[in-house]
Amino acid sequence: MHKVILHPTVLLSVIDHYERVQDPEKDDQRVIGVLLGSKTRGVVDVINCYGIPFEESEEGVVFLDSQFVENMYSLFKKVSSHERIVGWYSTGTSLSNSDIQIQKIFKQFSTNPVYVLIQTGGSHDFPAKAYCSTITSSADGREVVETMSPIACERGELEAEMIGVEYLLRDIKGHQEETVSSNIANKRRATDALREQIAQVLSFLEVADITKPSVRRVLLLLQDVITTKPSAKDQRVAEALAVVTQEIAAASLTAATGSLLTIVHDVIDNRVMLRKQKEEKEKEVLEELKEKARKAEK
Repeated sequence: MHKVILHPTVLLSVIDHYERVQDPEKDDQRVIGVLLGSKTRGVVDVINCYGIPFEESEEGVVFLDSQFVENMYSLFKKVSSHERIVGWYSTGTSLSNSDIQIQKIFKQFSTNPVYVLIQTGGSHDFPAKAYCSTITSSADGREVVETMSPIACERGELEAEMIGVEYLLRDIKGHQEETVSSNIANKRRATDALREQIAQVLSFLEVADITKPSVRRVLLLLQDVITTKPSAKDQRVAEALAVVTQEIAAASLTAATGSLLTIVHDVIDNRVMLRKQKEEKEKEVLEELKEKARKAEK
């Protein structure tokens, strides 16, 4: 094996598995699961996965339910018959002493399984590393040692996955607070991307041979794009854009006003609560002083 291709759905499933298992009273808990996909000419394409029950003692002894692995795989096989067990995954920051033991267990489900370590700590451009087991022997040939060797790991995605991830990121971003600076930055990035695409089209037109049918089809598509673009010089289009802009500005003003009123009401409620707490505390102190005065008179 010389490369592992990891799809976004696998990363999302591993993150979901990791978040569901975590216990607030315990340290960072490790989770383990099975990788499903295919192998072609030394390239492992991982397109699916599922978590499995796992426990590890302080002495490094691993408890893994092999029957659960087989039962889950039989269910996944009914849905997608071309998916095979190609390895296993684990969360953490580095290799563990028990990885070799787990690797040996997975060899009964797949020949030369791959191990993908999903790094949960810190920030990474791509939080995954792949390994495969290699067997080496000593110079005299008496001792055989199995070690985990790193292999290339990269992200791969289908068109449907790209669309799904894009919409997921939009939903996540929708829950975050947007500011004027972030909106300007987003528009600037979109403009830069559009400029790069236009430059690619111009570079293509400079060297294109219009006698070829494929080039003619591209030119027809470009013509459709240009003709369908709304012209800002048209008075009706300009008025429509102005109306839309005014509506967006009015909606933003209404939302900002509502948010401000909510904050003001929260501040007022907080001050009222603090005043009541202060009055109650003063009453308690006064009652204690009166009680002490009564005892002193007696």
